Parts: sequence; C-alpha cells; structure tokens
Amino acid sequence: DKLPDKFVLKSTHASGHVIICRSKDKLNRRKACRTMSQWLTVDFFALGGEWVYKNIPRRIICEELIERRQITPPHFRLFN
Repeated sequence: DKLPDKFVLKSTHASGHVIICRSKDKLNRRKACRTMSQWLTVDFFALGGEWVYKNIPRRIICEELIERRQITPPHFRLFN
C-alpha cells in the first residue's frame, strides 16, 4: 500500500527480472508475489557462470516508474 501508483519491481541478483506496474490498482498482487518468490530461488551465477552475479544477496527492489513522453522533433521524418 505504501508503494507509488506507478513503479518497477526488480531483482538485484539477476538479469531480466522486472515487473512494470503502471497502475497499482490493476496489479495482480498474488501473481506478482509468486513471480518474485520464484526469482528469489534463482542462482544467476550458477546458470550462466558470470562472476558479477556471484554471492549477490537475493533481494527485490522497487523504484518509482518515471515515464518519458514520446516527442517527435519537427525535423524528424520517416523514410520507407
């Protein structure tokens, strides 16, 4: 309940573990919790052997989602 309305959940010990929430009211909390619990069982070092993932504490972090507006400069043209 304390999280911002828009946020990103990700693991600190692996790559590609990301849940993007654009509306907290629409988030399936049960599914998100199951997914994150699975993430915490993954030893990314054992999977790929990349040394940067060795001995990293398995954690989930939350960051506020900051979205950028898509702005097309007036001089930009698409060529097919």
